[in-house]
Amino acid sequence: MSGSPQGGVVSPILSNIYLDQLDTYVEQEVLPMYTRGEKRQRNPVYNTLRVREQYDRKRNNQEKAQELRKQRQCLPERDPLDPDYRRLR
Repeated sequence: MSGSPQGGVVSPILSNIYLDQLDTYVEQEVLPMYTRGEKRQRNPVYNTLRVREQYDRKRNNQEKAQELRKQRQCLPERDPLDPDYRRLR
């Protein structure tokens, strides 16, 4: 037989010792290499709807503004496919 037996008392300790080196490597080498950008860019469609909604509110067209707000609420505020933003977890 080789290795430590499954369910042994020492098995979790040995795995923590081994995985600590992997965690350290990932935190120091891999994460900084793949992390990019401070925050995502605004979604252009969301932003357009927001501006049009504000315009209609100033013009006292409340019905149109409410309709635009409902459309806007179905979209994410930030661009989920922003190529300049990337996180590795």
